Amino acid sequence: MLFVFIGKDKPGNLEQRLAVRPVHLEHLNALSETLVAVGAVLDGEDKPDGRRRQA
Repeated sequence: MLFVFIGKDKPGNLEQRLAVRPVHLEHLNALSETLVAVGAVLDGEDKPDGRRRQA
């Protein structure tokens, strides 16, 4: 069974998201055999505003 997690960032959290991105990607790579699709949720200016993960 597949399911989707959708997370929305707090307003003004872009700097924090970008700061932890390398560790976040490392974690996703460790789960690569389990995940079907992952991707950022973008705002109206094409900046990351949350995350979507399908497992």
